[in-house]
Amino acid sequence: MAGTKLDKYFRLYKNLLPRGRLWRPDEQPVFTQFIKNVVAEFCRVDDRIEDMLENIDPRTAEVAIDLWQKTTALPDECTPSEQTLDEIRQQVIQKLTNVGGLSKNFYEFIGGQLGFDDVTVSNWRNFTAGRAVAGDPLTNYWDIPFVAGSECGNQLYSVGWSSYFNVDMPIAESLLFVAGSEAGDPLREFSNPILECTYKKIKPAYAGVTFTFFE
Repeated sequence: MAGTKLDKYFRLYKNLLPRGRLWRPDEQPVFTQFIKNVVAEFCRVDDRIEDMLENIDPRTAEVAIDLWQKTTALPDECTPSEQTLDEIRQQVIQKLTNVGGLSKNFYEFIGGQLGFDDVTVSNWRNFTAGRAVAGDPLTNYWDIPFVAGSECGNQLYSVGWSSYFNVDMPIAESLLFVAGSEAGDPLREFSNPILECTYKKIKPAYAGVTFTFFE
């Protein structure tokens, strides 16, 4: 690549020389070497400019990616202990382009920025006459729904759940129940640490978030 660029600059430089026998590098080895030394500097400057253009863009930065991390206050509490270069870039870009939002589309967009395009966001909804269908629970408690046989005095729903939303995301890590696990531990536990931490960090203070996972 460098040799090809050197040859290109050599031809360009030679075409700019005055006409005449004195200015024919092909016939004068010393003059030819002089021109090659000159255009080698042009190549060096060209390469440095290419490196600069590459590293001023966090999407392609490599040598300067640590400077981009410092600019965006990374790594932070949501940064995994081990990251590939592409994952670092994704987190930097997410920080730089995150302008905030409260919509479903915004939170799904955040997932895509971090490399998970199939994230979906939905709200927990209270039972509402006219919107529910037969079989829907009278509450959006996900652990203790109000059903036939519930005890007298049980609430139909909890108002607080109206501020919750759920994020359905791909599994990034999976922990299996093994010998030595404690009683009550799940047979398999799923997580996606960087997404879970990011959503908890950017959600409004009054809101809550739950997570579900798929493979």
